[in-house]
Amino acid sequence: MGSEDAVWVFGYGSIIWKPNFTYKRRIKGYIVGYVRRFWQRDSVHRGTPDKPGRVATLVKDETACSKVWGLAYLVSKESMESVLLQLDDREKGYLRVMEDFYPSDYQYDDVSCCPLQVYVYVSSSDDVNYAGPLELDKIAECILLAEGRSGRNTEYVFRLADSMRLIAPREQDEHLFSLETKVLDKLFKMSTWVFGYGSLLWNVGFPYDERCTGYIKGYARRFWQGSPDHSGTPEKPGRVVTLVRDVDDSDKEDLLVWGVAYLLPTNETEKILSQLDYRERCGYVQTEQTFYPADKTKESFSVLAYVSQPDNPHFLGPAPLDEMARQIATAQGMTRRNFEYLFKLAEAMRDLAPSVPDDHLYALESKVKEVLNELQTAHTI
Repeated sequence: MGSEDAVWVFGYGSIIWKPNFTYKRRIKGYIVGYVRRFWQRDSVHRGTPDKPGRVATLVKDETACSKVWGLAYLVSKESMESVLLQLDDREKGYLRVMEDFYPSDYQYDDVSCCPLQVYVYVSSSDDVNYAGPLELDKIAECILLAEGRSGRNTEYVFRLADSMRLIAPREQDEHLFSLETKVLDKLFKMSTWVFGYGSLLWNVGFPYDERCTGYIKGYARRFWQGSPDHSGTPEKPGRVVTLVRDVDDSDKEDLLVWGVAYLLPTNETEKILSQLDYRERCGYVQTEQTFYPADKTKESFSVLAYVSQPDNPHFLGPAPLDEMARQIATAQGMTRRNFEYLFKLAEAMRDLAPSVPDDHLYALESKVKEVLNELQTAHTI
């Protein structure tokens, strides 16, 4: 189809995964004489005027190997005026220029002429949002802090990198992939993970970006913390788990507590930690621990774990199994009956780490079931 009948539009940034216009077809390929660079500020879609993000633009490069891969969209004659007006508005700060587009080799026989003439949006160095070259490390820092109408700036980088791996898996976009690596490294270093080993396993209660199964070392999970609110009352507290080091039945070197680490969204970390501080207010404090993922290909990393201290007023400490079971079987708080907490935790651990023993948890589960059966029988009689 010739240019008198339709137009082609080349996407090399967000247009790849979010064209937001009607098109008849799209094909993979590249344009030459440019390189893709994150040299354009964005204070609307991926940033704000106070914290502008960085998005891709094309920069002239006359070296022989310079090419930029992306997608060309065929827009019909009937739609082209409205589509171009829409894109002109979307790409404010960018100039619409015409360039040659080379479809992927296997598609040459499917296109009437090659190269194709395509419209491309390229920012001008005169534009107020043109930032120009900057150290990759500095660009990554800008991207980490930015979020706009269309989402976090980091998401833009990751989606573009993923898209390019699909479109041109054998091509290297050194600037894009190096920037992706920088952002990932910085994101990991500044990220906050929270370790769940109790009710956080089935009742997270906050958004998270990622979860990872694994364990921490040097602790045992014990029902030694009193619950005067969620699983009991001040007069009749329930028992919930905490992490303890002083146990007689194991060598500290062999102690492991399995659970889940949750990666908190960067822009909500402070809010979520405040919520958790309130949720764990009856005796728990934040501690930093080393978390070991179940996937051995992943390295260990730091997590925050809420642990009660023995000197807090709600700490109950050890007791005979029968005594703890009867207390759990009969306590009830504003959130649940205490035995429901125990059963849900046991169920969660069987799903999470079915081959990992947790003698204290499962022995207590069995004993509480016995007590409940006794109470049910006595009530029936």
